[in-house]
Amino acid sequence: TGGEPLLREDFEDLYVFARRLGMYVILFTNARHITPELARLFARIPPGRPVEVTVFGMHAESYVRATASPGAFVEFQRGIELLRLKNIPFVVKMSVLPPNRHEIDEFEAFAATLPTMKEMPGYTMNFDLRARRDDPVKNTHIKHLRLTPDETVSILARDPDYEKHIAEFAGKFMGPPGERLFDCGAGQGICIDAYGKAQMCLLLRHPETVVDLRKNRAETGGCTPLRYVLTEFFPRLRERRATNPDYLRRCSRCFLKGLCEQCPAKSWMEHGTLDTPVEYLCQVAHGQARYLGFVARDENAWELEPDEWRRRLDRFVSAHQSGRPGKRPESGEGIPD
Repeated sequence: TGGEPLLREDFEDLYVFARRLGMYVILFTNARHITPELARLFARIPPGRPVEVTVFGMHAESYVRATASPGAFVEFQRGIELLRLKNIPFVVKMSVLPPNRHEIDEFEAFAATLPTMKEMPGYTMNFDLRARRDDPVKNTHIKHLRLTPDETVSILARDPDYEKHIAEFAGKFMGPPGERLFDCGAGQGICIDAYGKAQMCLLLRHPETVVDLRKNRAETGGCTPLRYVLTEFFPRLRERRATNPDYLRRCSRCFLKGLCEQCPAKSWMEHGTLDTPVEYLCQVAHGQARYLGFVARDENAWELEPDEWRRRLDRFVSAHQSGRPGKRPESGEGIPD
């Protein structure tokens, strides 16, 4: 549902109900509300997947500044210790904010001590706006917390396998999405919020894409609302095409799929539409593309002809497959031969 699930008074009931149905539960939490009782519950009925703990700072001062909550760091430490004592597998990720940006080395050292951490920890840094579009003041504040494109790239590149992962992805999936809006998995499954609303994905709350599952059959053509959503409503939405001229000129022709997070949900949160380009996401994608050598400093990815961008991707993928990645251009100046 978003937010801190352990704040719900009925969390234990919901958790046990889901596990008795045979569902795995992926719990996203800041660990501050893990009590001895909950730790015993997780030990007795394991979630089935590691608990995912978001870290807001490695010291009391930075943690409290990031959360604006006195005592938060002590609560976080207590929750982590309870998970450890009960041998409950957990992993960590970090929300990179102004008070804790200088603590990334410490965070990664801490993450490396956790037996469940098999890969580099994840980071949240290009924060989404409010999907409910209900508070412009908070949205302005969120924008001020985002990392710049260069800062984003510097964190992504900390992962020694970053370029390897990009090479594996680029060879299979990168390329222009065309006019179709939903060039992703949205609507192929279903997300249901805490109020019984069916969504194509957790982030997309555009009123034209959401269905109340408490509707009666008369409103859904005589079939159950769930069947209607999965067999008629979502498939129809997935066929929608973009009409925004700027999207058609840029996004539909851009090959940086996978580097760019542009999608209907992001457009909805930023602009209240499904197909308006989000400039910040475009800048972050191009920052990565320049670092990787896909585009030069003054190039836009959508301006490249198909033969050219395919050549650059193929060269990048081939170099990594051969174990001889090419030298990146200095500061994104030009494209290496």
